[in-house]
Amino acid sequence: MLTRHKDSFLLIVLMMLVGGSLCLAIIDPCFRPAFADLAKVGISGFLGWMMPRNEMQQIPQSSNSLLEHHTNAREHSIY
Repeated sequence: MLTRHKDSFLLIVLMMLVGGSLCLAIIDPCFRPAFADLAKVGISGFLGWMMPRNEMQQIPQSSNSLLEHHTNAREHSIY
């Protein structure tokens, strides 16, 4: 439940960042590339926030199987 609130908060901040950058880019055309970069950073940060969570949930399962494989390989080693 706390994660849901964090995601909602981050989405609101992202929308404010992109919306503010769009408004400032309309007002001041000289700095449009800088405002576009701010929007890109905000969107990529949001995507980076969302994507690793699924990978992190899968890592313990795969690391356990790797640990078991490593342990089994040591048991069957001739050294």
